[in-house]
Amino acid sequence: MERLVTMPTRGRKGMPVLRMLLQERIGFDLVDGNPFESLMAALIARSDLPKPARQVMVVGSESRYYLDFAFPE
Repeated sequence: MERLVTMPTRGRKGMPVLRMLLQERIGFDLVDGNPFESLMAALIARSDLPKPARQVMVVGSESRYYLDFAFPE
C-alpha cells in the first residue's frame, strides 16, 4: 500500500486500474497529489479513525482554503 501511494503514475500502464481496484477493496479514496497526503490517507485508512471528508472548502473572510482531511462531525 505504501508503495502505491508513493509511486508516480505517469508512464506506468495499468496504474489507474490498479488504484481503482485497491480503492474499491480498501474502501478509501486515494488521492493523486503530494506524497504526504497520500501517505496520510493510507495511515488514516488503517487506523481506528472514522473516514474523513477530503478536500473540504473553508471560506474565510477574504479567501477560501481547502483542508486535505476533515472530520466535520
